[in-house]
Amino acid sequence: MDWIRSVYLTRDGRVSRKTWWLGVIGLFVAGIVLTIIFSLVGLGATTYVREQNVTTASAGLNPLGNLVVFVLLAYPSYCLSIKRRHDRDKSGIDFQIWFGLGFVLTLLGVVTPQSAAPVDAAAVTSMIGPILGGLALLSLALAAFAIYILIVLGFLRGTVGNNSYGADPAGGTWAPAA
Repeated sequence: MDWIRSVYLTRDGRVSRKTWWLGVIGLFVAGIVLTIIFSLVGLGATTYVREQNVTTASAGLNPLGNLVVFVLLAYPSYCLSIKRRHDRDKSGIDFQIWFGLGFVLTLLGVVTPQSAAPVDAAAVTSMIGPILGGLALLSLALAAFAIYILIVLGFLRGTVGNNSYGADPAGGTWAPAA
């Protein structure tokens, strides 16, 4: 329980790559479990489409379910990743920007009107086409930024020895600068 509290609920200190990857796996499993639970209690979305007497189903989380899962896992994910940035002696502003923009995109998915009623596609496209194009570009930029964040958090070695955020979690030796 102390490991969970120290990894997911505090922003102080540093975590190694191994601890970060174990923490990410824990958050991934928690996300799957929450998605299943929310689907069972009605926040899941199963859309039935009937075309030419054939009914097909598409299952997944509705946007509100996505927002709830994001909010529940946001703070533990934030704490884990900020401590990983601390391991590289960085404040984590790059992660905070990426995380904030990801939250904005998730929120936009909730407030975007979703209708099952037939609509005039040309009218909708002319009204919101530029907005959707901008969101698509923002999503693409966030995906590229996510690759950078993954490399920095998951693959690059932290500062050897003590840094301004604490002792080396990997147990590296530290020698003062001459």
